[in-house]
Amino acid sequence: TVNSLKGDINGPGDLPGRKVASIKGSTSETWLTNKGAKVTPLADVAECVAALKAGKVEAVVYDAPMLQYAVTQSGDDKLQMVGPVFDRQNYAFALQDGSPLRERINRALLSLTERGVGNELRKKWFGAE
Repeated sequence: TVNSLKGDINGPGDLPGRKVASIKGSTSETWLTNKGAKVTPLADVAECVAALKAGKVEAVVYDAPMLQYAVTQSGDDKLQMVGPVFDRQNYAFALQDGSPLRERINRALLSLTERGVGNELRKKWFGAE
């Protein structure tokens, strides 16, 4: 969730009945609708953040890495990430059954993880936590 510092949304329990922007057709939009938020579906994260800055919505809910990047790149210290990740979803690579690439990809990802490359990338693109 991205929220303005002056806001009073601190996590998913604060979203029902509130004006919240998310990406149209996303699982976040569905989740918010099911929880009773007043959802404003928009085309992309930039539109969602613009709606938040303009006061049209009280928060933005979408994939945490996408929102972290938007907040970091905005340079706006009035925006902040709040609350926990509340509907964790994993990303994956799709391969054909029996693909000879599967083991090579798994080994490469494991090697990158062991060397801390993921942490370096997080710091570069999302800033220090």
